Amino acid sequence: FTGSRGSWFVPLQDNDRYLTWSQLGLTQQDNGLVSNVGVGQRWARGNWLVGYNTFYDNLLDENLQRAGFGAEAWGEYLRLSANFYQPFAAWHEQTATQEQRMARGYDLTARMRMPFYQHLNTSVSLEQYFGDRVDLFNSGTGYHNPVALSLGLNYTPVPLVTVTAQHKQGESGENQNNLGLNLNYRFGVPLKKQLSAGEVAESQSLRGSRYDNP
Repeated sequence: FTGSRGSWFVPLQDNDRYLTWSQLGLTQQDNGLVSNVGVGQRWARGNWLVGYNTFYDNLLDENLQRAGFGAEAWGEYLRLSANFYQPFAAWHEQTATQEQRMARGYDLTARMRMPFYQHLNTSVSLEQYFGDRVDLFNSGTGYHNPVALSLGLNYTPVPLVTVTAQHKQGESGENQNNLGLNLNYRFGVPLKKQLSAGEVAESQSLRGSRYDNP
């Protein structure tokens, strides 16, 4: 299904205060299947968890690649992250008169966990990509250096399940609404705990979420 995604977060080294990790993933998009691989590190600094990561994406059907670098700073109730994307290959022929490649760009995201209700998370994200005809919404319409703002709301009834809703608004007036269902299975954690509403606060805490995807 378009928009479906699977990823595997693998801790390589973890001594409670310092974590080295890798991640493998596949995402089905409108224009094909995207594979990605990433590595990163996180470490505790007072009441914050800070880290960085680097990643490589490959649009398999079109043979288009990009590399990226990300940074993150997580507090108990606030998460900040930034990513930069750079195309990793030359232009590829799309039609007899057009060429394509992944766009250079960045995104900035802030996520907040509700202190009064641990099951809810909100997010706001700003993204911009650079180019003459960048199709930011996969709609077939390209814009020059487009910018978009996204607002999101996540509901986690139990640690295993999260329901997501997001509204994405472009400066051109184009917009998009998305609903999603995430399953987050943690190896080594009893399934009973992953299906318990009483475990949500712990799994969403700074310590409990150290294995979350960036």
